[in-house]
Amino acid sequence: MRPHAHSLVLRLAACSAVLSAAAFSPAEIQYVVHPNFEKEALVVTMTVPLNKAEKEIAFQMPRWEPGSYGYGDPGKAVADLTAKDEKGVALTVDHPDFSTWRVANPPIGEVTVTYSVKPDYSNEVLHYSGPETYLYVVGRTQEKCRLTVDVPDGWPIAIGLNPAPGEPGSKVTEIDKDGHTHTTTISTSKTFLAPTYDVLADNPVSAGKYYADGYMVAGRQHFIALRGAPDAVSKVDKDKLQRVTKFISAMETNFWGDAPYDRYVWHVLAFPRPDGGWGLEHLSSTQIGLATGFGPGTDGVLSHEFFHLWNVKRIRSKPLGPFNYQELPQTGALWWLEGVTDYYAHLLLRRYGWTDDARFYKVLAGNVSTTRSNEKRLTTSPYDSSFRVREANNGRGNSSGYDVNYYNTGWLAGLCLDMAIRTQTNNRKSLDDVARALYKKYGHAKEGFPEDGIRAELVRVAGPALGTYYDQIVMHPGELPVEDALGKVGLKLENKDEQYATLGFRTVPNREKMGIDVREPQASVPGLKEGDLIVGINGQLFAGMSMSDVFTLYGSTLNSPEIGKVIHVTVKREGTADPLQVDVTPVGATRKVWVVGELAGATPEAVALRKAWLTPPKNWTPPTGSK
Repeated sequence: MRPHAHSLVLRLAACSAVLSAAAFSPAEIQYVVHPNFEKEALVVTMTVPLNKAEKEIAFQMPRWEPGSYGYGDPGKAVADLTAKDEKGVALTVDHPDFSTWRVANPPIGEVTVTYSVKPDYSNEVLHYSGPETYLYVVGRTQEKCRLTVDVPDGWPIAIGLNPAPGEPGSKVTEIDKDGHTHTTTISTSKTFLAPTYDVLADNPVSAGKYYADGYMVAGRQHFIALRGAPDAVSKVDKDKLQRVTKFISAMETNFWGDAPYDRYVWHVLAFPRPDGGWGLEHLSSTQIGLATGFGPGTDGVLSHEFFHLWNVKRIRSKPLGPFNYQELPQTGALWWLEGVTDYYAHLLLRRYGWTDDARFYKVLAGNVSTTRSNEKRLTTSPYDSSFRVREANNGRGNSSGYDVNYYNTGWLAGLCLDMAIRTQTNNRKSLDDVARALYKKYGHAKEGFPEDGIRAELVRVAGPALGTYYDQIVMHPGELPVEDALGKVGLKLENKDEQYATLGFRTVPNREKMGIDVREPQASVPGLKEGDLIVGINGQLFAGMSMSDVFTLYGSTLNSPEIGKVIHVTVKREGTADPLQVDVTPVGATRKVWVVGELAGATPEAVALRKAWLTPPKNWTPPTGSK
């Protein structure tokens, strides 16, 4: 049920009148965001104080979003932009390119700009990201900002910014009952403060009738704002979501030694899949795509994004803040900022006891498999994969790297560096010390580390030999010495034959047609043809089912077949009126896979090194109700 638009318009008019009458700080740029549900638009009103005569004031929309290293060009979606002086007189606006608007000879006082963008609004939940929503004043991104999100009364707002003075604020209340922590989240603020545009833009917003939950860790409030299609949200194990996010928050706060934020928000979008997810980090929040099946890969995504609070958002290279929003950054450190983040995301889950050796070794082997399946690893270094990312995708950039994926290669480079430090220092130091040193030195600085900053800390922690090793594995292409690194902790890496079940065709989910497309069927499945649409499995037709149920059925059968176990599929075929019934019998096939295991005859020193690598600190106690 959508809010009544006419009452919302009246309230917006009243809000605008109050704002225009308020006394603004000359250094505070104000934003009012309000949804127009009838026009399916998000209307943004931006009020900019001018202290002196200006020949020109220019506004821009970012071309890219920090954390995602490719051009998105959201300025192309900006519509109906107008500018007025403080008396309401229209000003002439020049629009020289899709991301820039200019006002010539603006009057002393205030300039108010109004425009609209398309919102992400469904199921009575509004969600938006800052760089796709807020214009900034060119040359003034480091000034204070005030944000008012004018949504219908009764709609809570989830955002990582602190409320403005006088606002009612947000609160998490925890009640410990029968050994389990129950939570209630109350969020009633509408106006928030940001010290700069960078901080404003780095705080996405969820508002409306989302599923709200939360918890307390390290004296900080953590909010969960879960949204998505009703059938998807209903499938999420909400108790597990609260437990794993609370565990990760406590675990990584323990690792770093502090919590560098006042509040934190998990903006979670549920989608019907058995496992996995995606994420985009922010200064005091994250945007998460969460598989409703909450499989073993999902907690790794959550751990990765939370670790970014320190590594990327505080420990960052110089081009990553203050930002140039019109050009993609050029830094050779993305292998560290993304790949080493993922290394720790999984290492800490093992070290602190959320997962076990087998799970961690499988993730490690998966990174080896992905990296070594790409021959360009022999010609492109981890550094160049990072530094040249904006050359990828015909100059539009991407979020994985140039030629080589900096997530996987960075994961393995982090492992190799960690083992080298532990060996070089007789286990007195590790990569942990390098990460914490970078945080101490650059975590609260205005500028990030220089291009040689990581190398310098490696040398300081473990000596000149680590500088040479860094040059070898990070600055030059070639095979990363994973076998040697694992041998130092009594482990081995092997390329083994593995038998697996194959359907004899590929499957591609087709949400639009509520089915599963058949691709490249082999002779072993004569009943199927290219282009067939599977509309039922084992007698269960997809018609009338939710997409969440379809994906659950798909994941447990076609996506996880068993050798010799017949699967009955119902198929629609172009040119055929009636559905066809086809029996598919998965057959066994062999493939090479990388496997990590314990090394027979490992020395006591190597075993001790492995224990130190995977053992939690003595001061660690899991938070109540998290396991």
